[in-house]
Amino acid sequence: MSNIIKLLPDHIANQIAAGEVIQRPASVVKELMENSIDSGANHIQLILKDSGKQLIQVVDNGKGMNPEDARLAFERHATSKISSGEDLFNIRTMGFRGEALASIAAVARVELITRQEGEELGTRILIEGSEVSSQEPAAALSGTSISVKNLFYNIPARRKFLKSDRVELRHIIQEFERIALGFPQIEFSLHNDDSELMKLPGGNLKERILNVFGKNLGDKLFPISETTDFLTLKGFAVKPQFCKKSRKEQFLFLNNRYFKSGYLHHAVKGAYEGLLTADEQPSYFIFFDIDPTLVDVNVHPTKQEVKFQDERIIYNLLRVTIRHGLGKHQLTPTLDFDLERGERLIASGHISDHAPNAASTSGKASPSPSGGSFQPSAPRREKEDGDNWAQIFEGIRKDLTEQPGADQMKLETGEKKEVFSGFFQVLQRYVVIKTDRGVVLINQQRAHEQILYEQFLKSIENEEGTSQNLLFPKTIEMAASEAALLQELVPDLQKTGLQIEHFGGNSFVIHGRPAIWTREMEEEEMLTEILENYRIKGEYRDLAKRIAFSMARSLRIPGKKVLSETEMSVLISKMLVEKPHLDLIHKKTVVTLDEEALSKLFKS
Repeated sequence: MSNIIKLLPDHIANQIAAGEVIQRPASVVKELMENSIDSGANHIQLILKDSGKQLIQVVDNGKGMNPEDARLAFERHATSKISSGEDLFNIRTMGFRGEALASIAAVARVELITRQEGEELGTRILIEGSEVSSQEPAAALSGTSISVKNLFYNIPARRKFLKSDRVELRHIIQEFERIALGFPQIEFSLHNDDSELMKLPGGNLKERILNVFGKNLGDKLFPISETTDFLTLKGFAVKPQFCKKSRKEQFLFLNNRYFKSGYLHHAVKGAYEGLLTADEQPSYFIFFDIDPTLVDVNVHPTKQEVKFQDERIIYNLLRVTIRHGLGKHQLTPTLDFDLERGERLIASGHISDHAPNAASTSGKASPSPSGGSFQPSAPRREKEDGDNWAQIFEGIRKDLTEQPGADQMKLETGEKKEVFSGFFQVLQRYVVIKTDRGVVLINQQRAHEQILYEQFLKSIENEEGTSQNLLFPKTIEMAASEAALLQELVPDLQKTGLQIEHFGGNSFVIHGRPAIWTREMEEEEMLTEILENYRIKGEYRDLAKRIAFSMARSLRIPGKKVLSETEMSVLISKMLVEKPHLDLIHKKTVVTLDEEALSKLFKS
């Protein structure tokens, strides 16, 4: 009987291995930029065509390679970073496995041009599907330029699963931001289709954060810093009053390498205990500098997960340091713990009860950690600008005149039609309606959001959104990641009445607002909030519905607001005559208590 097990050819084995490391253009960007950093470069350019599908080129001024090293670099497990098993536990470089270039060359056409400083000529290598087609001397600048063309050209099934250019570009920008934040001293630039998306001069960490995410973040940050015998922790976090509902700007770095950790995110959330609402998320940029022998970065193909020798010590130090930063900058008046005692316990390796087991928090939403709490001396101000809502229903007030009198209106509550005889507001949150069968309760904020959602969705679908022109057009500059997403949404945003156009690069011009835009906030702030709400409503695959949700969530009334009789009538007519009883996040907006339900409340 013949043998059935065969040794795969190298090019097929390389394609299989590439599946772990190279998943999309952003994966190539990550690997090539990390190689440039390891080469000692202080200037790195990323050049794209068609969002990396046609070309990904990384140019650096690092130390370059001689002809032999240039050829050997494309062999699997060929690396200059390690030479023994012990080196795996003492890694300071970004790369070390020697897999990336071989994986990239297996699924793309690659051109490498490199020259070492002091050499007269460099080397040019062409590789296609793991096969070297050419290697020759070439004139070149000092450093390395590597071009990856037609990614997945030889694996049509993989190429077919790539997303649109704008989606792939967003993933590339995300990787670019992570690397640029990790190495603020290096100058970076990013171009796509001859358009410059980012140019980041070398500088300090705060300068890099502001250059990536916008200057308006500057006043929202507070610094954190702590040093012990075995690690240094430093970075910035966002003041509680500026926290958002999305987890976009949350970055952890270990020896300048970006990594993810739900466990340590739990520690950060714990530090803000008592200062945030349940759905708010702190933004942070936190760096750990630690002896590499105390961590293992070789636990995941993309190196985005790490293992600490003792995570509970890291957890406690992180939580204590952020809480200290909050107190030091008077972001909370009093803290009910002894900071110096806490630092001594951590430095000595004794663990307090603040740190849960890592397994108990992994993969879950971050609950408040047990043990230890602190309370602000005054309640936190709600982030609502409820001082200028006199015209909040102006866009729909005319509908009320088309309805019957309030004392005769028939309501759709479930399968029954009822007539209500009066209504009033309680706790500035709810509208209570007396009916001939009992009472009906309306959550006014959710109801208003639902009304706005229906209006915006209708505007998008019918392309009939009305606008009010600005006296002067306003030009705004967005962060690159925000601009990439906003550019994708512009056509549908225009249908809501938002007169906005892309002005090139990361710039946009606003000529007019939707007619029902009554909130007192700057256009840039509103766009940022719309994008944030767009991200958290990921379950809507329908783009129009996601945009309608984002606009409605951003423009809805505050959680607490005194409503006039007219405004309450609008909610009643809209919600009980026309709308469903669940809001956009599947929470109840309308509750009906008939005689039977009320009787049950009084049964012992």
